[in-house]
Amino acid sequence: MKIGSEAHKELFCRSFMESYQEYEPEQLPWPQLDSVTLDRLKAIPFWEKAFDTEREAGVLVSAYAEMVDDPVLKEAIALQGREEGRHAHLIKTLIDRYGIEIRERPRIELSDNIEEAFIDFGLQNVSIPSLPSACLELPVKQASSQSSFLQSLTPF
Repeated sequence: MKIGSEAHKELFCRSFMESYQEYEPEQLPWPQLDSVTLDRLKAIPFWEKAFDTEREAGVLVSAYAEMVDDPVLKEAIALQGREEGRHAHLIKTLIDRYGIEIRERPRIELSDNIEEAFIDFGLQNVSIPSLPSACLELPVKQASSQSSFLQSLTPF
């Protein structure tokens, strides 16, 4: 199968969508924590950032999905947007269940340029060690636009 072909896109997207599993974070078997473990959990300083990142990802990926014309990609990206929103819901459920104190979170504001925000968000939140080495060699600063950079990373 040729990478970037219609068949590759179909297989990639369908595999993702067919492997998706529904669950509600409230229904997970959350363990009872002893006081030492609970104090450690509460002391972790990133809960607000983690929650905000997942909230933003859910809103942004869902908004970007609305811009996609290809029906298979649109469906897969929309599902990923729902999953990102579920990550936020999972983190919020953990925060509430274990009494982790966080400040009131601001409303997520989207940029007028959803595509650019989507690209920027992905690049800011990607784990560099997980990127294929070929991606690290791409001339990011030489791309004529962020859209052409995204197209250079996306085989479809």
